[in-house]
Amino acid sequence: MLIRNKLLVRFTLLVLGIQVSFSVLLYFFNATLRAQRFEHRLANSATLAGRLLVRSRQLEKGQLGSLLRSDLLLLPGEQISVFDPPGFAALQQRRRY
Repeated sequence: MLIRNKLLVRFTLLVLGIQVSFSVLLYFFNATLRAQRFEHRLANSATLAGRLLVRSRQLEKGQLGSLLRSDLLLLPGEQISVFDPPGFAALQQRRRY
Protein backbone atom coordinates (compact mmCIF):
# COMPACT_ATOMS: atom_id res chain seq x y z
CA MET A 1 0.00 0.00 0.00
CA LEU A 2 1.30 3.40 -0.91
CA ILE A 3 2.17 5.98 1.73
CA ARG A 4 -0.32 8.30 0.11
CA ASN A 5 -3.14 5.78 0.53
CA LYS A 6 -2.15 5.09 4.16
CA LEU A 7 -2.19 8.79 4.97
CA LEU A 8 -5.53 9.19 3.22
CA VAL A 9 -7.09 6.33 5.23
CA ARG A 10 -5.67 7.63 8.52
CA PHE A 11 -6.86 11.17 7.83
CA THR A 12 -10.32 9.91 6.88
CA LEU A 13 -10.57 7.84 10.06
CA LEU A 14 -9.35 10.77 12.17
CA VAL A 15 -11.92 13.15 10.69
CA LEU A 16 -14.66 10.52 11.06
CA GLY A 17 -13.72 10.00 14.72
CA ILE A 18 -13.80 13.72 15.43
CA GLN A 19 -17.21 14.13 13.78
CA VAL A 20 -18.73 11.14 15.59
CA SER A 21 -17.34 12.35 18.94
CA PHE A 22 -18.72 15.83 18.38
CA SER A 23 -22.11 14.43 17.37
CA VAL A 24 -22.33 12.23 20.49
CA LEU A 25 -21.29 15.14 22.71
CA LEU A 26 -23.86 17.42 21.10
CA TYR A 27 -26.61 14.81 21.46
CA PHE A 28 -25.77 14.24 25.14
CA PHE A 29 -25.90 17.93 26.01
CA ASN A 30 -29.10 18.42 24.01
CA ALA A 31 -30.79 15.50 25.83
CA THR A 32 -29.70 16.87 29.20
CA LEU A 33 -30.99 20.34 28.34
CA ARG A 34 -34.34 18.93 27.19
CA ALA A 35 -34.76 17.01 30.45
CA GLN A 36 -33.92 20.09 32.53
CA ARG A 37 -36.38 22.24 30.57
CA PHE A 38 -39.12 19.63 30.97
CA GLU A 39 -38.58 19.41 34.75
CA HIS A 40 -38.55 23.21 35.01
CA ARG A 41 -41.82 23.53 33.04
CA LEU A 42 -43.40 20.75 35.12
CA ALA A 43 -42.41 22.42 38.40
CA ASN A 44 -43.68 25.81 37.20
CA SER A 45 -46.95 24.27 36.04
CA ALA A 46 -47.50 22.51 39.38
CA THR A 47 -46.69 25.67 41.34
CA LEU A 48 -49.03 27.77 39.21
CA ALA A 49 -51.88 25.27 39.55
CA GLY A 50 -51.41 25.17 43.32
CA ARG A 51 -51.37 28.94 43.60
CA LEU A 52 -54.55 29.22 41.54
CA LEU A 53 -56.27 26.69 43.76
CA VAL A 54 -55.17 28.49 46.91
CA ARG A 55 -56.19 31.94 45.62
CA SER A 56 -59.58 30.83 44.36
CA ARG A 57 -60.29 29.18 47.72
CA GLN A 58 -61.38 25.93 46.12
CA LEU A 59 -59.56 23.93 48.76
CA GLU A 60 -62.39 23.65 51.22
CA LYS A 61 -62.75 20.45 53.22
CA GLY A 62 -64.54 17.85 51.18
CA GLN A 63 -63.53 19.08 47.73
CA LEU A 64 -59.81 18.51 47.34
CA GLY A 65 -58.76 18.01 50.93
CA SER A 66 -56.31 20.28 52.64
CA LEU A 67 -53.38 21.67 50.72
CA LEU A 68 -50.72 23.56 52.60
CA ARG A 69 -48.63 26.30 51.02
CA SER A 70 -45.50 24.29 51.79
CA ASP A 71 -46.88 21.48 49.61
CA LEU A 72 -46.50 23.68 46.52
CA LEU A 73 -42.76 23.05 46.56
CA LEU A 74 -43.18 19.26 46.26
CA LEU A 75 -43.68 17.36 43.04
CA PRO A 76 -46.23 14.52 42.85
CA GLY A 77 -44.51 11.14 43.07
CA GLU A 78 -41.24 12.75 44.12
CA GLN A 79 -38.57 10.27 45.18
CA ILE A 80 -35.54 11.25 47.22
CA SER A 81 -32.62 8.81 47.26
CA VAL A 82 -29.23 9.06 48.97
CA PHE A 83 -26.45 6.67 47.96
CA ASP A 84 -23.28 5.76 49.81
CA PRO A 85 -19.86 5.63 48.03
CA PRO A 86 -20.15 1.96 46.91
CA GLY A 87 -23.44 2.83 45.23
CA PHE A 88 -25.91 1.22 47.63
CA ALA A 89 -29.05 3.09 48.64
CA ALA A 90 -28.58 4.57 52.11
CA LEU A 91 -31.97 6.33 52.21
CA GLN A 92 -35.04 6.20 50.01
CA GLN A 93 -38.06 8.37 50.58
CA ARG A 94 -41.05 8.34 48.26
CA ARG A 95 -43.86 10.87 48.50
CA ARG A 96 -47.29 9.85 47.23
CA TYR A 97 -49.40 12.97 46.85
